Amino acid sequence: MSAFINRKPWATALLALLFGPFMIMMYLGRGWAAAGYFLLNILLHLSLVISLHNGIIDLDTETGGYFIDGFQRVIAILHGVVLARRMAGSKPSAWFSRWYAVIGVGGLAPLLFLLVVRVFLWEPFTIPSGSNKPSLRVGDLVFVSKHAYGYSTHALPFSLDVFSGRIFFTAPEYGDIAVFKDPRGTGTDYLKRIVGLPGDSIQVIGGILHINGEAVVRTSLELTPGESGSLTPDPDLKRYRERLPNGVEHDIYEVGDSLRFDNTRLFEVPGGHYFAIGDNRDNSLDSRAIGPIPAENLIGRLALILWNDQEQRIRIWD
Repeated sequence: MSAFINRKPWATALLALLFGPFMIMMYLGRGWAAAGYFLLNILLHLSLVISLHNGIIDLDTETGGYFIDGFQRVIAILHGVVLARRMAGSKPSAWFSRWYAVIGVGGLAPLLFLLVVRVFLWEPFTIPSGSNKPSLRVGDLVFVSKHAYGYSTHALPFSLDVFSGRIFFTAPEYGDIAVFKDPRGTGTDYLKRIVGLPGDSIQVIGGILHINGEAVVRTSLELTPGESGSLTPDPDLKRYRERLPNGVEHDIYEVGDSLRFDNTRLFEVPGGHYFAIGDNRDNSLDSRAIGPIPAENLIGRLALILWNDQEQRIRIWD
């Protein structure tokens, strides 16, 4: 049984311009070519990220994405027209070349692929506040590794309650920047740095983080011009580099050593829980206020800063 209409070159070119190579190859009944273009699209975007990260090309992320999309559409037009002419008005017999299959499979397959990636591999988040400056800035688009800590119900859309605990669990380490659900049950996602593991005692004294009774070593750093760690510029802003017990180093902001969270009670981190604090110590709502984080509430670990709409910014997290 043949497909619904002949594949004319002009119609093929128009559809290729509108929908790109994957769907036009399905329309022409070329299944392997469609799969090849789909994989090529992924590889080109990965190459863009790596090239920008290493300074190989001088483009912003958005422009690079438009360039890749335009390049693929030009190739789709040329390839599609050549194939349509070779077919000489014949109708492709492949089931996926029918209009309903092109729309159904061509439209749903990428969405299904993105859903699988988002649920099981990487999920994008946009940083809404400065609570993790200087590591993360307002407007940063970041990708979080969903498989880094295994999976709980919070890895699923809407935190669907289909199982309990975690599967394939790998414990967080000191210095990880983790995304987690508010342990108070508000449904809010938080992104903070892990500084306390199960069994640790955590306390902030005079603005200095103490882990198991030992003050974390911190070194004073110079601020860059225009740098601000609070919502408004503060002349008392200071930048330090902390070194956690496992040797991980990261920078923090401090405005003073006698503000709200600069002197806390002693927190004992229960088994199966973690203690997380924002790098912008005097402008962060974190475990000092909301308590330790149950392992089940962990969503993932920061893996990549992709871009910021205010500046070119890419970093693959260690």
